[in-house]
This record gives sequence, C-alpha cells and structure tokens, in this order.
Amino acid sequence: MKEFYALPKRHVGLVKKDRKSISEAYKRNRNSDIAEIHKVEFPAIQAEIEKSLKTGKLEQGAIISECVYAQTLAKHLNLSEFASYELNPNCLSDEIVALLSSYSLKPRYLYMNSIGSRILIQAGGPAGIDSALISIADKNIFTIEFKESLAKSSEADLPRYGEDGYLVSDSKFAKKWPQFLSMIEEQLLKELNFFEHIGSNINDFSPESIKDAVNENYAGKKFADVICTEDNNGFLTMIPANQADVWGPLSGEIRPSGRNPYDVWTPNRLRLDILAKGGIIYGEVVRMPVESLKATPPRGGTGISRYKVNSLFFIRAEHVSFEGNIVEFAWKDVKQNRPTIAAKMDFKGINFDDVKNYYFGTSE
Repeated sequence: MKEFYALPKRHVGLVKKDRKSISEAYKRNRNSDIAEIHKVEFPAIQAEIEKSLKTGKLEQGAIISECVYAQTLAKHLNLSEFASYELNPNCLSDEIVALLSSYSLKPRYLYMNSIGSRILIQAGGPAGIDSALISIADKNIFTIEFKESLAKSSEADLPRYGEDGYLVSDSKFAKKWPQFLSMIEEQLLKELNFFEHIGSNINDFSPESIKDAVNENYAGKKFADVICTEDNNGFLTMIPANQADVWGPLSGEIRPSGRNPYDVWTPNRLRLDILAKGGIIYGEVVRMPVESLKATPPRGGTGISRYKVNSLFFIRAEHVSFEGNIVEFAWKDVKQNRPTIAAKMDFKGINFDDVKNYYFGTSE
C-alpha cells in the first residue's frame, strides 16, 4: 500500500457506466466488435469476450470490472507486458503455479515488468481471490481482491430447509463458511421461515455479525491483503481487506431464492404452490394456466430462459410446451433455488486522497 500511494493516482479508464455499456453491447450483438475498441488498453476484456463467444457462456459485468481494475493496477506499477495464461501456460514456472495453487488461485492473465521479475496475476475460480502480485526472486506474494463500489464480500448457498421452510444450519456449512455463523445464529433465533419471505430478501442483521462476515471472509482460506476498488471520482483505490467497514457501510442479506438451482427437495410445498395457482398434476405431468407462470430472461441475456411458478420454483424454457392458454411440463423438470447468504460492502463514498491521508498522512 505504501508503494501504491507513493505514486500519482490513476483513473480506472472505464468507469461503471462504460463497463456496463460493453456488457450491454455484447449482449445485443454477440460478437467481438466491442472488444476490438478496447483491445489495446484492456486486452483481458477482449480475451474474455472471445472466450465467451467460444463457450457460449454469457459475459458477466463483474469480470469486465476485474479486467479493468487489474490492467489499471498493472499500469500503476509499471507492469507493461501482458499475457494470457490459457494461451501461453509456459509463461509461468511450475514453482509459481504451485505457489498460486496453494492460495487456490487459477491464473488467467499476467501483467509483467520488462525483465519478468515482478508479475501481477489476474486469477479466477470461486475458491480464491482475484489477483496476486508476486516478486519472482523471493516468491513474495501479495494478495488482492477487486471489488466494484457496490459488491458482496462473498455469497454462499445455505443448507436445504425442510418442508416446514425454517432456516437450518449444519456442520458442513459451518466448516466451509465460518464467517457467516453469527449472521445465521441471529436468524435462527428469529425462526426465519423462507416460505414467509417468498419474493423478498432478509436484511435485519446486527452490525457486529455483518462485520464478522466481511472481515473473516478475507482472513481464512480466501485470504486477501487488500481490496482494490474505484473511488467516487473513478480513481483506483486500495484499502486493507480487514478494514472494509472503515470505508463504507456494510449490510447483510439472505435471499430465499439464490442463483443455484437443484432438483426439488420440498415436493409438498411445490404441490401446494402449483395447486394454488390453478395447476393440475396428472401423475408426473403438470398443467397450468399460462398467466400463472412468469417468463424471465437469462441472466445477462435476452429472450426467455425459464418460467417461474414463484421465486423458489421454475422450469427451464426448453422443458415447457404450450397448448392454447395452458402450459405443460414434467414434474421432474421443476427446479428449486437454494437460498443464499451474503455480506455486502458499499464503497460509493470512498475517496483516494482520504484513504491515502488516513494511512500515510498528507504529502505536504
């Protein structure tokens, strides 16, 4: 951090509005034209979009932000050489790959100085943080998390609740996600019932439990020394990972319907919800009025990807057939979303100069 703030502040180049326009343009056109515009200044964006075109997976806005933040930090530290690890895996030694693996980091892109003695790794994978700055000579590693001005420290699937809908916890979850135990304990005492919160999120947590969730998130296996974000004027800004609460309000959230779908585990509740909407169940086949289901687009895309019974249960569009004003689908094709828990950070009011002065005093 001392080195970072000893250098003149640097604008991220593409603020949130500009990054969003890239994502929106890519969604509309599904080609690499938008990446061509930025390939010189942000080659990782071009690489990510080309990868998305090959795999068919939609590009997520947070990845674009990571690319912008990593490239900006690399320029700040005079790391001018860029390489894609996927296209050139020999650019890292086995020793460095093993070091990254010990931090659960999977290298994506590299930013190096001209003699290769210092490397900024932009990484991927849910188990590790976003980036690492490595000094090759002594194998010293400095871990970095990139976060937009509004972001989650992490988000976890909660254990499956029963047919009664009440929140539960278990030893497996506690071992994997210890940072959330205080938040969960508060909701267990309140007897949180997911069926009473269909279509709405739960946000009533104590400041102490949320602070624990954020700080402990970066103190365990997913260790980070610092968080890099952008300030209210678009300048890249760095703070200690264990002091996020100093630089913006924190909040907690449980979503009864998270992102990850599974086979239905509360069939009795599903049956009640289908019948309540005028549906009829014939053995393994379900028929419902068209207007009783909500059509939704894919995340980050267009068209219709699924039809919702409600926010907990849905059927993918390819498994739904239509007959007049009636939809039909197989019971086995219904999916149920797991609830999730998260702690969120709000850095919208952060300012580069304030952070610099707080940790290192004024330069005057």
